[in-house]
Amino acid sequence: MRTYTGCSGYHYSDWKDQFYPEDLPKDRWLAYYADHFNTVEINNTFYKMPSEGDLKQWKEQTPAHFRFTIKANRFFTHLKKMKQDDDFKQRLDDFREILKSLDNKLSCVLWQLPGNLHRNLSKLESFCNLLDQGVNHVIEFRHASWFDEEVYEVLEQEGVSFCMLSAPDELPEEVRAITSTAYIRFHGKDRWYDYHYSKKELRDWKERLERLEDVDSLFTYFNNDQHAHAVENARYLKSLFQD
Repeated sequence: MRTYTGCSGYHYSDWKDQFYPEDLPKDRWLAYYADHFNTVEINNTFYKMPSEGDLKQWKEQTPAHFRFTIKANRFFTHLKKMKQDDDFKQRLDDFREILKSLDNKLSCVLWQLPGNLHRNLSKLESFCNLLDQGVNHVIEFRHASWFDEEVYEVLEQEGVSFCMLSAPDELPEEVRAITSTAYIRFHGKDRWYDYHYSKKELRDWKERLERLEDVDSLFTYFNNDQHAHAVENARYLKSLFQD
């Protein structure tokens, strides 16, 4: 199993001095980040649709082995809530074309569903049918009703990966891989984004993740970005996988 470990985003001002050197220009932050990690989950594409120019710059600033996950824009998941009208389909086609700019450095596309969207199997199946098979698509559920065997069966049939998570709000810490691509996001335990995982917690997670079967690639991302907790935790988990 090949492991990719990194953070959910890299462009955080409060990481200066805690991770980025004080005198390092912001336009060199990604290259510096890529010296320490082999992947990044781009979060700001959730708020603003990326351009081909953005993706080409990211590609050029990172080494050949580096891999990206692009988080799909909230237009699809939060505004439309996967409702497939003509506008949805056109923007999805545009999004696909833009993603081609990353070429082989694109590993996954993350679709984060809103917390107020409850389980709907027909909507999920219809949405998955629209996704192109040439890319690893990953769905993150934020409502507990989705953590269900019938949902997992739909994902397996459609070849779409399941996003494991560590998060508050009583969301299940389901450890499973639906496809050969395993994927997990660490958001924090008792609060979102501002939580520091202990070494014991991360050692326990490493053991649980290593027990996954039939997995070729494991992507682990830390979204606890406040106070640069994500950087410290990602570094430690990365070291565990390298032991």
